[in-house]
Amino acid sequence: MPVRRARQRALISSVAAPCGDARADSVSVTADRRRDRWTPSAGTVLLLLAVVFLAGCHSTPSDQVVNRILAALAAAQALAPFREVAKREFRHFLRKRIRYLVGENSGWDAAPQYTSLTARIAAEMAALEAFLQIKIGPVGGRGPLGDEIDPHPFPHTDLRDVAKIHVDTEDLEVAAKAHEFSETRRKRVRAIVWRAAAIHSSLWQGSSSATTASLQTAALEELLDRRLRLVERMIHTDTTQGKAYWTIVSSTDWRDKLRTVLFEYPFIPEPDKPDGFTEAVVAAGETLATLHPQWYKRAPPRSEFRYRGSGRIPPPASAHWNLANYEWTMQPAGKTPAEIFDLLVPSVSPVPPKFENFWERNWLFCDHMAATLEVDALRFGLRRRTGSDTAFNSAATAGVTIHVPIPRAGNPDPTDLMAQGDDYFEGAALESVTDLQIGDLVIIWNNHFLRTVLATDFGLENSLISDIKGETAEEMHLVGHGVPDSKPRQFLVGHGMAETSYADFVGALVAPIGNLFKVWREFITDRINAGDPAHDYLNTGAILTENIVSLQLVFWAPFEEQFEPKDAAQELQVPGAWWVRVPLERTRRGTGPPLTLDEALRLFPKSVAVDLPFHKKPKFLGNPGDAGYVAPAADYKESIYLPLSVPTRPGGGWDGYFKQVKADLDAGLFGPGLTKLADTVVDKDWAPGFHHGGPGTKIPVLRPKVRI
Repeated sequence: MPVRRARQRALISSVAAPCGDARADSVSVTADRRRDRWTPSAGTVLLLLAVVFLAGCHSTPSDQVVNRILAALAAAQALAPFREVAKREFRHFLRKRIRYLVGENSGWDAAPQYTSLTARIAAEMAALEAFLQIKIGPVGGRGPLGDEIDPHPFPHTDLRDVAKIHVDTEDLEVAAKAHEFSETRRKRVRAIVWRAAAIHSSLWQGSSSATTASLQTAALEELLDRRLRLVERMIHTDTTQGKAYWTIVSSTDWRDKLRTVLFEYPFIPEPDKPDGFTEAVVAAGETLATLHPQWYKRAPPRSEFRYRGSGRIPPPASAHWNLANYEWTMQPAGKTPAEIFDLLVPSVSPVPPKFENFWERNWLFCDHMAATLEVDALRFGLRRRTGSDTAFNSAATAGVTIHVPIPRAGNPDPTDLMAQGDDYFEGAALESVTDLQIGDLVIIWNNHFLRTVLATDFGLENSLISDIKGETAEEMHLVGHGVPDSKPRQFLVGHGMAETSYADFVGALVAPIGNLFKVWREFITDRINAGDPAHDYLNTGAILTENIVSLQLVFWAPFEEQFEPKDAAQELQVPGAWWVRVPLERTRRGTGPPLTLDEALRLFPKSVAVDLPFHKKPKFLGNPGDAGYVAPAADYKESIYLPLSVPTRPGGGWDGYFKQVKADLDAGLFGPGLTKLADTVVDKDWAPGFHHGGPGTKIPVLRPKVRI
């Protein structure tokens, strides 16, 4: 078993960094992690400076300059033929290439009608369209990747096969689905190619000062093959393909009519829902308690039937993987890496019938599935580029470890995935969502409430960018291991998360918080109105303990002001503001330390903390000896508070409300009077999303490396 390198990350701060691909990509690249690092002498640094100076490296143009040129070139007649064919990628490509080429060529931004810049970009666009006509065919035509079946000896996913989602899906539905999938593939191929060529300047041969351009075709083909493979395998072999119709044949033969699924989570959610798993178990004369000793029914708040382990790879593939410390390490045991991956995720089409049995599928968490697909896509790309598995076997024999591919902080380390990972993957920290590409692996961070307080598996989701239709997070789609499909504009996909928009993807992750808030608002309303109809708690304070996760529901008026429901439609129908108190001690993960107050306020978006003397302290937080009692600190900063309702006054929730009250008090005005409250809406803004470190921080990604 190969020895994995220690994670020793450092950002390259080279004097040459503003030039070339690193500058064009707007990323911080991972430094060499080998022990025998070279440290440049002062003389070498001076030499490098001289080389950079002589090479004519220029500073990146400002946004104002880029926008000025973009407006002119977007309307330029010379680029008009490409506006329609490039469609949604046209402006993104222009913006990226303008920024790079103007930075490389002094004077191009000042030339009349930007003659040289226009000629260069027109040449690049023509080269891209020529490449795409070979791949997907002209508009209205069909190339090898523009149809349902790829004729290549090592073909991409058979779209007719995966269109037959259930074993009994009718032929007409299969035909319609296959056509839909092929149209989506055409758009995805086009987006992958245009975006890669916009971001990676190394894909263009020759000098950046030339007004002609030619592509590094082999490198772009490999990049296209790997990125397309990643996304289509995530979408078409994950557990979210369609509704499960369960039949229990035996204790190790559970069938749900789904025929192309290779990956499941090691649990079955909501087994007791109508027409669900439990009904099938009962129909087979079993119970959840007796069905299989390695499975058990988990208690609330997690409604699921769960495997007793950190995942499972079924035989015969299991003989080649060792699980320890949440890492699956490849064990050759007489087989090549390519043969091992064929056992794990078969590349044959159609998908073998054995996968109709739930027990033949891989029960893996999202990080393990994502890591598996990254290596599978590398094998696929190398196989198509070289014509055999020789290159992949050579690279993977040094070691493959399937585990967490993206760390909480710092750049992803490709050698954590493969011992030779630096040669095939890039661990990057992106400045902006405009630098994301289809097939990039990212983490979408959930509200920490799910990860620590509820202790669910969905504190984060390893996700792939599956489509991009613009330059904002809201225009991106993702897919992950489990959420239903929708059609807005920036897409992600992940294990158990079907392709959906960024807003819907994150919204699905935080939905359990919204569901709990609804339960708690109704619980408070019923309990208070029945037990304290005069609402004496407004003067004495009150605390309720919710009986599922033992959290305190606390009455707190930050300025001793009065609150009442906005109207009768609100679920919280008692006076006053109510909060979920989360002591920092409850934010531990395992034996690790709890979050600091600043970390908690960042990772529990929309939470607040008591700020004495600006705020008044809560009147009552329980008594010593009460179950779960946590004594308040002198400054009351031992806890954060999640609001069950928010002020309807303008200003942006509680943060805006606090700022307005402070401004009023600073101006000598009275504090707030009677304020109306609306039930809190839990949406995408309740999760850190791309930015674990807070808004504006870099986005860590793992992506295929451009290999010239």
